[in-house]
Amino acid sequence: MSQQSNQSDEQQRALRDSLEKCLAAEVEKKKAHKEKKFLEVSAKYLNLDLETSAREVRDGMKAIDEVYTVFLMEYAGCEDRIHKKWVQLQEAEDNFVVRLKLAKERQRMDAKVIKTSASMHVSGLSKTRVACTAFRAIIDRLAPPEQDIANDE
Repeated sequence: MSQQSNQSDEQQRALRDSLEKCLAAEVEKKKAHKEKKFLEVSAKYLNLDLETSAREVRDGMKAIDEVYTVFLMEYAGCEDRIHKKWVQLQEAEDNFVVRLKLAKERQRMDAKVIKTSASMHVSGLSKTRVACTAFRAIIDRLAPPEQDIANDE
């Protein structure tokens, strides 16, 4: 009986070992299945989050591009207006330089005319003085000696 009991114990141990192995395999299988399912769900949520993030980035980039395009257009307009002002300033400066040259030339010519006019004026005054002196001499010669014309005036 002891042999039978040993054999029975061995069978029970073998059966227990076999059941433990099956149970361990089943637990391992369930664990692997849960891990696989967890990974699938996690991958699904990660993909959704990635898609959402990618969409938000695309939308943000689109908004940035729109703002940048508006900025570029406004900047180009400002640059055009600035360039137009510079061209107007350059034209005004060119016009001023031309007018300044003409004014200086006119001043130079006027100075010659004024100098000639002044010279002629002095000459005319000299001739008038000579004529007045000669006229006075004639009057003095023609006037009777008792009457002094200079005192009558």
